[in-house]
Amino acid sequence: AVVPVVDLQSRLGRADSAIGKRSCIVILATEQAQGPQVIGVLVDAVNAVIELADQDIEAAPSFGTHIRRDLLRGMGKVGERFVVLLEMEQVLQVDEIAGNTDALAA
Repeated sequence: AVVPVVDLQSRLGRADSAIGKRSCIVILATEQAQGPQVIGVLVDAVNAVIELADQDIEAAPSFGTHIRRDLLRGMGKVGERFVVLLEMEQVLQVDEIAGNTDALAA
């Protein structure tokens, strides 16, 4: 099967990703209005795959980020640092991506 790939940097309104040795495509299964959808997401690197408990997730900040608020799920606490959590169903809205073909990687 062919899996469409979205450049996450481009989708978040930044410059297109530069493909490097650590670049990865993360395969995600999301629920869309049209039904289940499998989509690849091009990212700069994957350092770890972690599982967060609900108590380790805080509300998304209302300021201090260049990411659209509707794309944020919250902030995850990992040890002593925080990581941004994206609302992937929103990030991967097929209809919105289809209108922005620059977000689709070749």
